[in-house]
Amino acid sequence: MEVCDEYISKLQVLNSGGFLDSAEQVWNLDETAFQASELFDKVVGIKGMKQIPSQYNGNAKECVTVLPCGNAGGLQLKFLALYAGKLHLQSRLGDTHSMCYQAVNDSGYMDQLIFANYIKKVVFPAMTSMKNVIFADGHFSHINNLLLVRYCREFFEETGTRVEVFCFPAGQTCRLQPFDVSSFGPIKKKWADYLRDRRAKGGMVTKDNFLSHLVILGFKTEGCLERFAFNVGPTLQSGFARCGLFPFSPETIRGTVKLFNDPTVNASRIRQIEPGQDHEELFELLRRRYGITSDIHHEKVRDCVENVQKGTTSSKVLAGALAKSLMDDAPKKKRKQKNTMLNLTSGAMVTSDEIVKTAEMIQAENLGKKAALKATNAAEKAGRQAGEKVASKAAEKVATRAAKAAEKEAEKAAKAAERTAKAVGKAAVKAAKAVAKAAAKLSARDAKASRVSKRKAAEPASMISFSSKRFKQ
Repeated sequence: MEVCDEYISKLQVLNSGGFLDSAEQVWNLDETAFQASELFDKVVGIKGMKQIPSQYNGNAKECVTVLPCGNAGGLQLKFLALYAGKLHLQSRLGDTHSMCYQAVNDSGYMDQLIFANYIKKVVFPAMTSMKNVIFADGHFSHINNLLLVRYCREFFEETGTRVEVFCFPAGQTCRLQPFDVSSFGPIKKKWADYLRDRRAKGGMVTKDNFLSHLVILGFKTEGCLERFAFNVGPTLQSGFARCGLFPFSPETIRGTVKLFNDPTVNASRIRQIEPGQDHEELFELLRRRYGITSDIHHEKVRDCVENVQKGTTSSKVLAGALAKSLMDDAPKKKRKQKNTMLNLTSGAMVTSDEIVKTAEMIQAENLGKKAALKATNAAEKAGRQAGEKVASKAAEKVATRAAKAAEKEAEKAAKAAERTAKAVGKAAVKAAKAVAKAAAKLSARDAKASRVSKRKAAEPASMISFSSKRFKQ
């Protein structure tokens, strides 16, 4: 229980410092996702169909991140509703009675800026004690948030009120965080029932009127039915008590914290046993009572007993070996490098100087990586631009050479065309002369032929006239 003892010792520092004296000093907040509208859980289709097409409007299948906040006295502050988008829509705050803090970012998930601004604008003004502690989980927007640390220090300088932010042990929030222990479960169940009731009676919940319905159920305003009311205050008080935070109870915490690191269990979750155990009594029992005398059977029984001691079975060992042999050939999944600079195994005070210094180192490292990446991208871009310039110059030279070659070819083609035109002109003149000469010959021939034909036509007439005169005589 080393982790549990470390966690309790850190809480005892808070208790001795006067941060856990009254219920108004102890705060908790946590994100959860709400479905803006319920999808239909039943459809009608032909029997045997594997897929049934359906349609949804723009309000369906969208979750809204909600961050409630309250203290151990049952005081519930206005909750934060985080939408994914670009603009704040004032229409979504209708009928919320100023009990909702709306925020918008690109992803719809919590970030450092929104988280720090919510605490500064909503949580700080609600604090009435001079010493306060805010318990939160290990989300990066909570622990690696230098802006929140700056706000806490500025708030102390302005008002004299100290605010510490404590992070729960890693992997233990489902057992140690009041909202997770006692509030979120009943809230989600009542919300699902409320959506079904609204769907049956008409007037469905959409992402535009979602906040007004959440305010009605969360703060029991006008129109809230008792069976749907969230009752966050009483459940949150119970959650603080069950987690041992207020009243501060180390005994309750010891019964709540999960054994995080067991030295007898290895990375494969197999318990280590003492080697060379004596099993003669077991073998004697097998021989005397069950008649099992073979050494081979004794070894099999011994292996089964040792597997039970290790917390496994022969089938699990065989399945693990088979899975390992199969996965050796599978491609390894690339995982994001884990940051081990912040040790949250037993919880941590986020506003302590040590954590702040570590966060500053992480921020400086991230800024250095971003600067290096930016410089690398700039160098690559400059290289590409230089290459493009060289390529453009080379292309310009090639284009100039091609233009000159094309110009020379055009000049050659023009000269060839000129020579061809001259040759064609000469040939045309010759052809014209030949045609004229042939035409002259033809006309002379025709004239001669006409004279001959006329002469021949005149000769028979004279002969006839002469013969007729001779006949008369």
